[in-house]
Amino acid sequence: MRCPNCTVENPAGFRFCGGCGRALAETCPACGAEVIPGFRFCGTCGHELAQRAEPDKPPVSAAATTERRRVTVVFADLVGFSTLAEHLDPENLNVLVTETLRELAAEVERRGGTVENFAGDSLVAIFGAPQAHEDDPERAVASAVAIRDAIAHRSRSTPTPLQVRVGVNSGLVVAGATGDGRQTGVLGDAVNIAARLQQAAGPGEVLVAASVWRRVREHYEAQHIGLLEVKGRGQPVEAYRIEGPRTAGVRRQAPFVGRQEELALLDILWSSVAKGNTHVVSLAGEPGVGKSRLMAQFAPREGALDVRVSCDSERAFGPFLDLVNRILGHRPVDLEDLKQQAVALGVDTETTQLIGALLGLAGAPPVVRMADEQQKRQVFAGIWQFFLAAPQGRPALIVFDDLHWADRSSIELLGFLLERLNAVPIMIVLTIRPGFEQIERLALRASHTAIHLERMSAEESVAVARGFLGVIALPDDLERIIATRAEGNPFFIEELLQALLELGSLAIVDGRAVLAKVDVEIPDTVQGTVLARVDRLTPAERSLLQQVAVIGRHFPTDLVQAVTGDEKVGASLDALARAQLLVSPAPNQWSFKHALIQEVTYETLLLRQRKDLHARVAAALEARAADDPASLEALAGHYARAEASEKARRYSMAAGDLAAERMGFNEAMGRYETALRLWGSGDEPGRLALLEKLGYASLIGGDMARSRSALIEAESGWSGLGNVRRAGASLSMLGRAYWVTGEMDRAADVLQRAIALLEPEGPSLELARAYVWAATLHMLVGDVQVGADLARKGLEIAEPLGNDGIRANLLNTLGVCESSSGDPIALKRLEEARELAERSGDPEAIGRAYVDTLSRFGRFEEGVAIARRGREVARKLGSPTFEWFIAANEATMLMYLGRYDEAEPLLHEALESYRAELGIPGQVNAGMVYADVLIRQGRYPQARALVEESIPLARRIGGAEFLAPALVIEASLDEAQGSIASARQTLTEALDIVLATPSLIHLAPPLAPGARLLLRDRVAPVIERARPASGNPVLA
Repeated sequence: MRCPNCTVENPAGFRFCGGCGRALAETCPACGAEVIPGFRFCGTCGHELAQRAEPDKPPVSAAATTERRRVTVVFADLVGFSTLAEHLDPENLNVLVTETLRELAAEVERRGGTVENFAGDSLVAIFGAPQAHEDDPERAVASAVAIRDAIAHRSRSTPTPLQVRVGVNSGLVVAGATGDGRQTGVLGDAVNIAARLQQAAGPGEVLVAASVWRRVREHYEAQHIGLLEVKGRGQPVEAYRIEGPRTAGVRRQAPFVGRQEELALLDILWSSVAKGNTHVVSLAGEPGVGKSRLMAQFAPREGALDVRVSCDSERAFGPFLDLVNRILGHRPVDLEDLKQQAVALGVDTETTQLIGALLGLAGAPPVVRMADEQQKRQVFAGIWQFFLAAPQGRPALIVFDDLHWADRSSIELLGFLLERLNAVPIMIVLTIRPGFEQIERLALRASHTAIHLERMSAEESVAVARGFLGVIALPDDLERIIATRAEGNPFFIEELLQALLELGSLAIVDGRAVLAKVDVEIPDTVQGTVLARVDRLTPAERSLLQQVAVIGRHFPTDLVQAVTGDEKVGASLDALARAQLLVSPAPNQWSFKHALIQEVTYETLLLRQRKDLHARVAAALEARAADDPASLEALAGHYARAEASEKARRYSMAAGDLAAERMGFNEAMGRYETALRLWGSGDEPGRLALLEKLGYASLIGGDMARSRSALIEAESGWSGLGNVRRAGASLSMLGRAYWVTGEMDRAADVLQRAIALLEPEGPSLELARAYVWAATLHMLVGDVQVGADLARKGLEIAEPLGNDGIRANLLNTLGVCESSSGDPIALKRLEEARELAERSGDPEAIGRAYVDTLSRFGRFEEGVAIARRGREVARKLGSPTFEWFIAANEATMLMYLGRYDEAEPLLHEALESYRAELGIPGQVNAGMVYADVLIRQGRYPQARALVEESIPLARRIGGAEFLAPALVIEASLDEAQGSIASARQTLTEALDIVLATPSLIHLAPPLAPGARLLLRDRVAPVIERARPASGNPVLA
C-alpha cells in the first residue's frame, strides 16, 4: 500500500508506513472502525469523514510545502581523492567514490536524515526536514562520527590515505523549492555556517557549532576550538571539535510531582499480577508529559522478572532483541552459548533454535524470511514459549517504552503475543503517544487498562520548576513563563528552564532564582518534539493546522471556515483533534492542545505566508465582529502582522484604550507603541495625544524610561502647537516620572514649570494634577509643611471640578503631612482618601491610598490586612509600582510584629521588581526594610550588601522620608558589627536631616540609637522637638 503522507510503497500487512511512521489504515473517529480511503462516510456507523489525500494521488508540489524549519545540517568532504586518483584507474576510482558515498549516505539515512546532494566527493545531509525528530542534532552528530569512522576503516584498503572533514550546524532555514522551483533543498545562514565549519575542520575532524554542542554535550567529549572567523559573515562562529562518545553525566532533573493516582493504579494492577492474573497497560500522553518518568517511579519489582526496554525503528525486532538479551543477562555469542543459558531457564531445544534464528547467531538455522507467513508465525511462537518459560514461576513485568517508535515487525510480534496472553502472571506496559491508537487497540485483546496522562496543574508545574532549580520560590515572571509556555508539561518545563540557564537569562544566586530576561525562544528540543508530530499529518491537515495557528490559540469553526473558504472544514478539525493537536472545549470551539504546538507550527510558515494569512484572518474577523470590543486586540494584532498600517494603527489605539480602561497598563503600552510605530505623517495632535497615553500607561505600568521619553516628546509637541493646557499636563506627568526615579531636583523644577504654565489658564484638572504631584514630592523629601500647603491649594481647585481621583490623591498627601506633625485629623483624611480612591477607580489614587496604610499609627495587625487587600487591588489594576510599594510597607509591619519569615519573601520580590525597572524610591524602601529584617536576625553580611546598594540611591532622593531612615538602619548595622565610630557619624547625619524638617513623626527612628551612642547635648534638640509628641495618639 502507498502511504498517503510520503508516497512510499509498503508491503502487504503493514499497518504503519515504514517510511514516515504514519498509520496506513484510517479509522472512523466515531466508532473506531477502519475506513476505505476516499469514502466520505463510515460504512459501520455512517459518520461523515474528514477529506484526506488519496493514496494514489501524487504528492503536493515542493512549492506548496516550502516553509521555515529549524534543522541540523551536515557537510562532509572527502580528503585524499586527488592523490588517490594518481594510483587508480578512473573506472576503479569511480567505483570507490560511488561505494564510499553510498556508505556515507546509509549512515545518514539509518539515523533518519536526508541526503540533500552529492557534489563530487562531498555530501550534504539534513536532519529535521522533511521529517523532524526530537533529537535531530544528536542524530546528525552520530552520523558525522559514523562517517568519520567509516572513512577511517575504508582508508585501510586504499593505496593512499583517505580522510574526511565534517561540519555540523543547527539553525533556521527555508526548506522546499529552490532554483527554478523544480528542485528541493534548504537555504539559510545555517547551511553556510555548516559549510564553513567543514572547511575549517582538519582531516579526520568533526567540527560542530555551539548550537549543536549544547544539545549533544552529555553524549560526546569535545574540545572547545573558540571563535572561528567565517568568510562573508560579520559574526564569528563558536566551534567545538568532537573527540568521541562520553559516559553520560547526571543531568539536572525535576522532582517527581503529582501522578500519585496513576502510580497507585499501577501498584494495584501489579498486586493482581502477583496473584496470577494478566494485565496489559497502555500509558498514553503527549511528548514530555511524564510517561517515562512515571515508569521510573514505578520501582523495580522484587521477586519478579522486571525487564524494561526502549523502542526504536533502526532494527527489525529491535525491542525484542533487547528484551531477549536482558532476560538472558547478555547477548549470546553463538547458538551453543544460547542453549546453555536457555536450559537454565527451562527453554526447550526447538524454541532455543528459533530464538537463535531471530538473534542471527552463528550455528542457528538459516535466517527466517519474515515474508513467509508460516515461518514467521513459527518464530513468533518460539518467542511466546520463551517468554512463558523465562520468569521461572515468578510474576513478570515487561515495559515497552516509546512503543510508537518501534519497527513494524516488532508491532506485529507484539500483537501476536497479546492475542495469547491469558491467565499468566505477566504485566505488560506500553507507553505511547497520542495518534497511535492502533497500537493501543492491540492491547484490547487482553485484560487492558488505559491510563491517559494529562497536563499538570499550575501548582504542580511551579513545584516541578522549584525542584528543578532547587529554590523555594520563583519570581512572578518566571511563574508566568511556566504557565503560558510549558502549560503543565514537565519535559517542556525542564527544557525552558535549562534554556534560560544556558542563555544566562536565569541564574541561581544565594539559593534564589533571579530572572533577567523573559523573552525566550522555544528550545530546539521542544521544537523537534512538536514538529515530529506535525510532520506525520497529511499535507492538507498540515496546511489547515498552519492556517489556524495564524488565527491564534483559540478559535471558532465559523472563523476557520471564513479564513479557509471551506464550509466542511469541521471534519478536518476533527482529524486534528484525534491527532491530539487540537481540543474542542465546546461545540464549534477549538483550541490548540498546547501553546507550543501553535508556536512551533506558526514558525514553519514563510514570512510572506504569515503576512497573507494574517490579512485574511483580519478581514474575516472584521466582517464578523468589527464592533465587538473583545475583537479589538485581535484585529490590531492581525492587521499589524499583515502590515496594513492604517487599520493596524486604528485598532491598536482602540485596543490600547480598552486595555487601559480595564487597568491592563502593560498591554496598553504595547498597543500604543504599535500605533505610534505605524502612525506615519499627518494628524500631529492625534500623535501627541497618543504619546500622552503611552506616557501615562508606562508611568502606571512601571516603565519609567519609556514614560519620560514619551512625555518629553508630547510636551515639546504641544508647546509647538501653542496648546498650553496639554503641554502643562504632559509636564505634570513628567515630574511624577522624575521623582519615581529619584531625580528630585529635576522633578521639582518640572512640576513648578507645569504649575506656572497652567495657573494663568484658570482652574482645570491638569492644574489640579500638577498640585497633586508637587505636594507629593515635598511630602517625600520631608518638607511636610510645604507639602500640606500645596495639597490644600490643590483641593481648592479640585473640589468644584468633582474629580474623586484627584481629590483622593490630595487628601492622601495632606493626611500624611498632617500625621508627620501630629495632627489628629490625619487618620480621618487617609481613610477618606481611600474611600474616594476606590469610588473613583483611579489606579494612582487607589495605589497611593493603600501605600499609606495604618503603619504610621502603630496599628500593625490591621495595617497588614489592609495592605494585603491593597496588593491584590494593585495587581488587578496592573500597577506593579504600587503593588510592591504596598508589599514593602506590609513587610515593615510584619517586621515590627516579629514575623520575619513572612516579611522576607515579600521584600525579596519587591526588591527584584524595583531593581528591574520600577523606580528608585521603591528600591530604597524595600532594600532598607529588608536590611533591617536581616539585622534583627543577625544576618549581617547580607544586610551590609543591601545597605551598600540602597544608601547611594537614598542620597539621590534625600530628606527625612527616605534618606534619614536609611541612615538609621545603616548605623544600626555598624553598631551591631562593632563599628561604633561609624555608627555615630551616620546617626549624626540622620539627626541633622530630621531636625531640618518640621515633621515630628520622622524624629522617632534616630532617637533611640542616638540616645545610646551620641553625647547628650547632641541628642537634646531632638528630645526637645519630640517632647510635645509624647502624648499625641497619632505619634505615640
